[in-house]
Amino acid sequence: MKLEDFTNTPLPTLRPREADDHKGDFGRALLVGGSRGMSGAISLSGQAALRSGAGLVTLAVPGCVLDVVASIEPSYMTTALADDEDHIARSATESIVNLTQAATAVALGPGLGRRPNLVDMVIDLYRDIKQPMVVDADALFAIREIGRTSPATKTPWGWDVILYSDVVPPEHEPESKIVSELLPEVKRQFFTQWTNQVIQSLGVKIQVIEPNLPLLEKL
Repeated sequence: MKLEDFTNTPLPTLRPREADDHKGDFGRALLVGGSRGMSGAISLSGQAALRSGAGLVTLAVPGCVLDVVASIEPSYMTTALADDEDHIARSATESIVNLTQAATAVALGPGLGRRPNLVDMVIDLYRDIKQPMVVDADALFAIREIGRTSPATKTPWGWDVILYSDVVPPEHEPESKIVSELLPEVKRQFFTQWTNQVIQSLGVKIQVIEPNLPLLEKL
């Protein structure tokens, strides 16, 4: 496994836009998440998608927080999903899949919450959504329960990375020590078990694990 240091590599830049360019020429992002008390996570994600250059950004959120999410940023669009006890309802799965048909890329998880019915919903979406997808935040907790083939990018923190693997962490050890000692074996498992995926491990160092490519590590 080759390790390359990209610390001093300039970040990619967006090309200048022409006066007659249309927002529809720059991709359509669909972000799914949010719940009562966690509307900020999905809203900030929507703002980040806009700042990264997405032409059209839509946030699909439970109806109970739609007004709050819509009031935070006027530049993205919002759509209400069926809700159940302040979270997205399992019955919204088909609606979400239908929304993805018009999307260039999808993000799933910010502010979603953690409930058993949400695990089932995330599993269904992970299997049914064909577009490139970022799986983040609360949606990560459902992913380990299912098969490991999907065009997705996952963004776990160091400890969450361990949960994706079959490595059993030792008891009574500091989390930071466990992460540093087990990550090499976990990375090996990612390359052999998780196919067609990009794993971006967040923490002090951002580590990008991509199939058939070297491990990229950036301080």
